[in-house]
Amino acid sequence: MINLLSESSNWDKIFSFIFDVFLFIFDVIWNTKLPMTNTTIAYFIIFFMVVYIILRFLIKLSN
Repeated sequence: MINLLSESSNWDKIFSFIFDVFLFIFDVIWNTKLPMTNTTIAYFIIFFMVVYIILRFLIKLSN
């Protein structure tokens, strides 16, 4: 895990892109004033955290 965090590779660009997509979707939802409760926001954040963790795990397996 430490090696994954310290090595510079294309994965950094991929995670940066995923994070940008997350922020974009969250920003669009927030600014359009769609009905979002605290529970919806929590599920949204947890979903992207799970995707991120799964991707990191798959990368670790591939090394």
